[in-house]
Amino acid sequence: MVADEVRNLAKRVQTSTDEITTMVSTLQSGTRDAVDFMQESSFKADECVQQAKEAGEALAAIAGAVAQMRESNTQIAVAAQQQSQVAEEMNRAVVSIRDVTERTVVQTVDSASTSDELATLAGELNAAIGQLKL
Repeated sequence: MVADEVRNLAKRVQTSTDEITTMVSTLQSGTRDAVDFMQESSFKADECVQQAKEAGEALAAIAGAVAQMRESNTQIAVAAQQQSQVAEEMNRAVVSIRDVTERTVVQTVDSASTSDELATLAGELNAAIGQLKL
């Protein structure tokens, strides 16, 4: 009877040992899977950090380009305004030249008319002088 108890106890110990071995194997497998998962997660996290860094650099480059474009646009606007002012001044000068030219034409026509009148008067005066000499 003691031998039966010892056999039963040995069988239970063997069964428990097998169960514990299975549990330890399962734990080891789970631990390996967890380590693999953590390594993969760490690698992916490193990739994400690198991509975020590259995105930050790209955004900084874009911001710099936008700032340069804004500066260029400001310079273009100032230059356009200056050109507009110069064009307005040139337009005023052309209008002034046109006005002076129109006045000159009127004065030239008046001078021509006056010259014609003087020529007529000179002719009449010569004729009158010619009659006085007779």
